[in-house]
Amino acid sequence: MSLDVVEILKTDEDNIHDLYTRWKAAETTDKIAIGNTLMRELFVHSDAKDISVYNSFEYNLKLKKTADMNRKVLSQIKQYVLEADRAKPGSPEYASAIKRAVDLFLQHSQAENQQLRQAEKKLSDEESDKLARAFLKARRNASTAHLSPKKEFVSVKTPLPSV
Repeated sequence: MSLDVVEILKTDEDNIHDLYTRWKAAETTDKIAIGNTLMRELFVHSDAKDISVYNSFEYNLKLKKTADMNRKVLSQIKQYVLEADRAKPGSPEYASAIKRAVDLFLQHSQAENQQLRQAEKKLSDEESDKLARAFLKARRNASTAHLSPKKEFVSVKTPLPSV
C-alpha cells in the first residue's frame, strides 16, 4: 500500500488538534492523561518531522531556509511542552504552556501545509511514500526522554499505519 506524506502528516496533526479539544473540555482526572498524551504527541511529531520531512526539504528539495525556519518553530513548541511538563498539572502555568505550544503548533501547521503542497508537486508517488514511511519510522523511534515519566495516557483518535 502506497502512503501519501501529506495525508500522514495531516492525520497526525488532526490527532493533536483532537487531543487539544478533548483536553480543553476534560474534567480534572481525564485532563491529566490527555495532557500527558498531548505533550508526548507534540514532542514526537516535532522530532519525527525534523528528522524526516525537514531533512528531505533541506537535502532533496533544496529548501534549506524553509527547513531551518520550520526547525526553529518546532524548537519553540518543544520548549513550551517542556515548560508544561515541569509545571504542576492543573496549574495556570501548565495550562498556559500547553495553550502556547498547541496554538503555535496549529498556526505553524497551517503555514506548513502550503509548503508541503508545494513540495509534494516535486515528489513522485514513490518519493511521497518513502517520505511518509520515514516520518512514521522516525515517530516510532522518537525519544521522549526529555519529558518526565508519565503513567496515564489516552488513545489518539486516528492511529497511524505501522511500517
